[in-house]
Amino acid sequence: LKLSESLASLQSSSVTPRNRRELHRHFDDNLQEAYGHATHKLQISDVHRNTDLKEELARLPLNEYFDDRGTMRFARLGLSFAARHHEATKNNFGNWVDGPLMTIAGPKKQSARAYFLATEAIEKDAEYRATRKGKILEGLDRSQMHKVEDVQERQLQVLFSEVPNFRDHLPEGIREKHLLPLEASKEEERTNRSHNDKTCAYLTDRSWRTASKASWMLNRGEVLFLCLISNLWMRASHGTSAGNYPGIDRPTFCRMILDIGLVDQVKVPYFWAVSLFDEAARIGRCCGRESDTAMAHLTPVLPTLSRWSMIGVLDTILRMHFTVFNKGKFFQSLLAITKVHLPPHVIQESCLQ
Repeated sequence: LKLSESLASLQSSSVTPRNRRELHRHFDDNLQEAYGHATHKLQISDVHRNTDLKEELARLPLNEYFDDRGTMRFARLGLSFAARHHEATKNNFGNWVDGPLMTIAGPKKQSARAYFLATEAIEKDAEYRATRKGKILEGLDRSQMHKVEDVQERQLQVLFSEVPNFRDHLPEGIREKHLLPLEASKEEERTNRSHNDKTCAYLTDRSWRTASKASWMLNRGEVLFLCLISNLWMRASHGTSAGNYPGIDRPTFCRMILDIGLVDQVKVPYFWAVSLFDEAARIGRCCGRESDTAMAHLTPVLPTLSRWSMIGVLDTILRMHFTVFNKGKFFQSLLAITKVHLPPHVIQESCLQ
C-alpha cells in the first residue's frame, strides 16, 4: 500500500523538481520495506520471482528510472528492462522473428570442433579490432593523437575550481603531475588484487608456514590482531564501501600510525614511516570483493598495501620502539587507543571487547 501511494505521488502532475528527490527517497524506502531489495541492488531475477514487484515497476514512468542528476536509479536492471516492461513501449521495443520458432529436442551436445571454431572466430575478431584500431590511428593528425595534456589540464581545473590562478599559489618545487589523481588500468588493478589475495592467504594459513619464514618480531596472534585493527581504520575512513578490504590505503595508514603513537621524531620520523609505505605500495581501489560491484568505480584509486606488506612495514616500525620482551604493553593498550580515536559505531560493529 505504501509503495502504491509513493508511485501515485510520482505520477502526479503537481510534482515539482524540488520535491521529486524526496519522493524518490520515500519510494526507495517503501520498495525495500515491501520486497527487501534496495533500488541500486535490484536484479532481474528478483523481479521475475515476484509478480507484484514486476507490476509495480511496469507502472513506473520511464523518466523515474533516473534521478534529478540523470543517474540511473535501478543500476542493475538497465534501460532495456524498463523499455520492455513499460506499457507504452513493450510492444515496439526489441527484435522478434515473424517465422516459426526453432525447437530443440534436448540439450545440445558439446564438441571439440565447435570449441575450436569458436576460439578461432574470437581470435579473428581480436585481429580485426587491432587492425581497425591501427588504421584509425594512422589516419589521425599528429596534433590530434596526443590529448593527454588537455585531459590533465581539465583535471587540475576541477581540483582547484575554487582557487583562481592556483598556479601562483603552489610552493616551489611542486610538479603539477604529482597533484593529479592516480589512474590504474583494469589489467593493473586485476594484477594488484590478485597479488593481495595471494599474499593475504599466507596469513590465514593454519600451518603458518610462509609467515614463519618472514622473520617478524610478531607472532600469529599479534599479526591477526593488527589486521583487525587496520580494518577498523579502513571502515572509519571509507565506510561500508571498503568492505573487508585485504589491506590499507596511504591516507588511512598515515592516520593510523599517528593515532596509535608509532610516529616519533627521533626513533620513527613521519617521513621515514611513510617512505616505507610508498616503497611497498601498489595502486588499487579501496573496496572489498563483497562490495557492490555496480558502485566500485566510485571508490578512489589510491596507493595501497596488502595485509602481508602492511605487517612487514608495521613490524619494521615496531622494532624501533619495542623488543620481543616489552611489545606486550603496546598490544594491551592498542584496543583502548582504537576506541578513543574511532567512532563508536565502528567499534560496535567489530564486536571487539
